[in-house]
Amino acid sequence: MREGGYAQIFFPEGNDKDSVANLDGRRVIVSGNMYEASTITCAHCGGVEHIPHKADPNAVGFCRHCMKAICRKCSALPCKPFERSLEEVERKVETLRNYNEHLR
Repeated sequence: MREGGYAQIFFPEGNDKDSVANLDGRRVIVSGNMYEASTITCAHCGGVEHIPHKADPNAVGFCRHCMKAICRKCSALPCKPFERSLEEVERKVETLRNYNEHLR
């Protein structure tokens, strides 16, 4: 899973006023027709977090257990990498499948 990325959000042509966007719970005022920002993909939930220009690169969370970038929401939670969550779901599905085959 790639942690870093780049986002471009385009607004309608002829937009003379400043636009307001709600990105990751942050209110961003955009002048012009385009908003650009670096992004990270959270290693715990898989969500994308926008990092505003001129912001501290450490503005997003960082998990010291799995040593990956995480979103602000997951920074308050214990370490649970996204891959581990998927593996748990796969194990549950396999267990249910085996249980249903056993009942037949």
